Amino acid sequence: MGTWYLANGFGIALGGLLGFGIGHINGALPSWKFEFLIIGALCCIWGIVMYIFLPDSPVTAKGLTLREKRVVVERLRGNQTGIENKHLKAYQVKEAFCDVKLYLFFLLGMVCNIPNGGMYTKGVEPPYPKTDLRTQESPTSAQSSSKASASPPSSQR
Repeated sequence: MGTWYLANGFGIALGGLLGFGIGHINGALPSWKFEFLIIGALCCIWGIVMYIFLPDSPVTAKGLTLREKRVVVERLRGNQTGIENKHLKAYQVKEAFCDVKLYLFFLLGMVCNIPNGGMYTKGVEPPYPKTDLRTQESPTSAQSSSKASASPPSSQR
């Protein structure tokens, strides 16, 4: 579990660096379009890699010996999860829609993505001027800094 959270933090840090680098691209398209194109292409490439190398069941895993495959299958038998079932059954769909966890996960996804949709769409303009990569000041701090620079220090009065 710790490795999962470590990878999450690493991914966020790497994503920030990647976004910063992509933000410096000067081309025919705005930098945000380049980011969508590059990150989308990387996701497609990673999907192809996973399709090629990730086994669809323990029985077809290339890195396991015959004994290890048997151990994995026995472990799955104990969990009553099965190895492979590619048929969708109506009772499974009904059971999923009767489960409260489905609706809680849906609610969690909606609540987590509402800020993303409202804050980063093109329809909502920020109250400050847009710049590509510079740190942006809030309007109140910009006004106070301009007032401070306009008046001479008290020692020079």
